[in-house]
Amino acid sequence: MNWILFFLLFCSSSFGITIFDLIQEQKQKAVEIEAEVVGKLIKRGNFYLLNINDKTGGIGVFIKIDKCPKIEYYGRYGVIGDRIRVFGIFHPVCKEHWGKMDIHSSSIEVLEKGKIQKERINKNRILLLFALTLASLLLIMIHKRRFRRED
Repeated sequence: MNWILFFLLFCSSSFGITIFDLIQEQKQKAVEIEAEVVGKLIKRGNFYLLNINDKTGGIGVFIKIDKCPKIEYYGRYGVIGDRIRVFGIFHPVCKEHWGKMDIHSSSIEVLEKGKIQKERINKNRILLLFALTLASLLLIMIHKRRFRRED
């Protein structure tokens, strides 16, 4: 019975679809999504919950603990997470997971390792900041002197 359901879902599958498209369509189906892993890995019983983001939206992905590949980098400020390809079934309203929208993954493949992103400070912006600060202080001093003379 399960293989029939999987076959029917696979026939109406979407490969290379975005998370935004899934959210708009609201249909249960087999999907393949490439996205960045963000947040933290959360253990839920015999499953891990990963959050992924493909720049059009984010969604939770459940995968069995024994099928989850090693993910080194999780995206956050200053870190670009590992880029993965998720194969699984999209559930717009998942009865197993509190009615939330999620993907039950059959497999995940790491496409590209993440990295720590060094923030570059633009020297011109720092100079502009100091110039605007000095100009603001000068205007405040002029304003105070003008009102002091009128009293």
